[in-house]
Amino acid sequence: MKTSLRVQGEAREMHPVVRDEVYRIVYEAIRNACVHSKASELAVELKYAQDLSISVSDNGIGIPQLLISQGKNGHYGLQGMRERADRIGGKLKVTSSANSGTEITIVIPGRIVFLRPDKNPIQKIASIFRVPR
Repeated sequence: MKTSLRVQGEAREMHPVVRDEVYRIVYEAIRNACVHSKASELAVELKYAQDLSISVSDNGIGIPQLLISQGKNGHYGLQGMRERADRIGGKLKVTSSANSGTEITIVIPGRIVFLRPDKNPIQKIASIFRVPR
């Protein structure tokens, strides 16, 4: 499978708990594409802006709409991704068709995922002791 990774914007430090949940969602999306999609191409795109947006897309066989909406007994991939996204205040979107493959996108509000500079302990200590950054 041909893969690509694209990063837009400047990387920002993330809250560790939220970062771990995002990692698990994206990992599951990539894993599902590799195992189920029969795709020849996989693309991952991270966008650092006001919010964090990550898309995982493939050119595979797609996911039937019934599975997208209801899942499959004994399989918890999509359901688990949705639950994780809800837990961290994110929005998960699954778009799929047999003709164009699947795209899974998660968007997490910046106020939730990104550490604010005034909350970063290293920067706080640096400002107290006036250590140059």
